[in-house]
Amino acid sequence: MLNILVNNIRFSLYFSHTRTILPECTICRIISESNEIISEGIALVHYKDRFCRKIGRKISLAKALKKSRLNKKTRKQFWIEYFKICEKDIYEYHYGTSS
Repeated sequence: MLNILVNNIRFSLYFSHTRTILPECTICRIISESNEIISEGIALVHYKDRFCRKIGRKISLAKALKKSRLNKKTRKQFWIEYFKICEKDIYEYHYGTSS
């Protein structure tokens, strides 16, 4: 679960991946501070493609944001915060804790 602060409102992004049921998929849920599901997006893997969590997260988040009733400015802020967190995680994975 990723916690994101957008316009002083805390949201959680919950990703789940299924690899045992065909087609494989990634599900993204956008959850508000009050634990209300705002939107949900599902990314299905084509049978000729290889499963990739990173791509599945991006596609499912894009679909969840598209279905939500959030304005364009808020959706853009979601992406900015998402990439800040993901880039930090990738850096820590490769180089240890960031300073």
